[in-house]
Amino acid sequence: FFVTLLSGVNAQLKLQWGFEIAKMLWMYLYFITAYNFLLNYKKLWLLFYVICGTLTLMFLVALYQKYLGGYYQIPSTFPHQNSLALYASLFGALLLGVVLNEKLKFYQLMLFSAGVVMTLLLVMFTFSRGGLFCYLLGLAVVTGLSWLFNGISQRQITFTVAGAVLAVILLSIAAPRIIARYQQAPTASKLTRINLAKAATRIANDYTLGVGANNFSLYSGPFKDYAAEQYESQRITPETKENGPIVETIYLLVAAECGWFGLFVLLLWFWYYFIRAFQCMIYLRHAPCVGIAVGVIGGLTANYLQSIIEWVLKQYNNFYQLMLVFALIAVIWTTRRAIKPRITKAE
Repeated sequence: FFVTLLSGVNAQLKLQWGFEIAKMLWMYLYFITAYNFLLNYKKLWLLFYVICGTLTLMFLVALYQKYLGGYYQIPSTFPHQNSLALYASLFGALLLGVVLNEKLKFYQLMLFSAGVVMTLLLVMFTFSRGGLFCYLLGLAVVTGLSWLFNGISQRQITFTVAGAVLAVILLSIAAPRIIARYQQAPTASKLTRINLAKAATRIANDYTLGVGANNFSLYSGPFKDYAAEQYESQRITPETKENGPIVETIYLLVAAECGWFGLFVLLLWFWYYFIRAFQCMIYLRHAPCVGIAVGVIGGLTANYLQSIIEWVLKQYNNFYQLMLVFALIAVIWTTRRAIKPRITKAE
C-alpha cells in the first residue's frame, strides 16, 4: 500500500491513481473483517458452504451463457473469461484439498466434490489455455502434496483416479476447440504481449517509484517511445488514440506503475502467505485443516502462475477472493497450536 502510495508522485492521472489507493484500503478492511470473523466464529464449514453456493450460481450463469446466450468463451458473472478461470482455480484447488484430506460427512464429501467438478467445467468453458494449464497444475500440486504429507488413503486413491478419468474425458471433448485456438491465434497477439512487456521493463527502468497506479496506458501509447515496436507498422495521426493497452502480466504492470521495488514488495507479500500455508501443512500433518493448507498452496500456485500471463488478479472480484484466502491461512497459522497441540515428553 505504501509503495503504491509513493507512486502517486509521478502519477499524471491522480484520480485513477486514487481509485487504486481506495481499492487497496477496501481490500485491507475486508481482510481484517474476514480474519476476525473466522477467528472468532471458529467454524470453517460455513465458509465452504458459501464457496459451494457461489460456485453453483456461477455455474448456472455459465450454463445459460453457453447453451442459451451463444457465448464462445464464457465469463459467467465476471467481466472477462480469464477472471473466471483465475477465480475458479483458487476455490477449486481449495475444495480438492479438503476433499482429499479432511474428515467429512457423506453430504459434505458430495457437495465439495461437486464444487471441484464445477470449477473444472467453468475453466473448460472459458477456453483459456493459460488458465486451464495453471489450474490442472494446481490440482496436481494438491494431489501430490496430499499423498506426500498426509499419507495415502482409500478416498485419495478413489478420487484421484476418478478425477483423472474425468479430466481426460473433459479435455478430449474440449481439445478440438483448444487446439483451434492455438492454431488460429493471431501472430499480432503474441507480438503485442512481447512489445508491452518490453515497454513495462523500460518504464520501470526509467521511473524508480513507477509512473503511478492505473497510469500505465499513458506510457504504452503511440506518442511515447516505450512501446515503439507496437506502432512501427501503424500510421500515427493527431486523431490517434493517446492511451495504449495494458501489459499482460501483473508482475511487470506493478513494476512499471510502482517501480522495481514495488514488484519486490508484491512478491514478498505473495510468498509470505504461500510459505505460511506450507508451514501450516507441515505443522498440521495428519491433523484437521491440513487439507485447507494443501488446497491453498495448490490454488495460489495456479493463481501466481496465471498472473505471469494475465493481470486480472487486480480486478475487484479476484482481489477480494485473494484477501479471503490470505485471511483463511492467517487464521489457521494463528490458531495452529489449538488445532494440533504439541505433545511434550512429560505427557
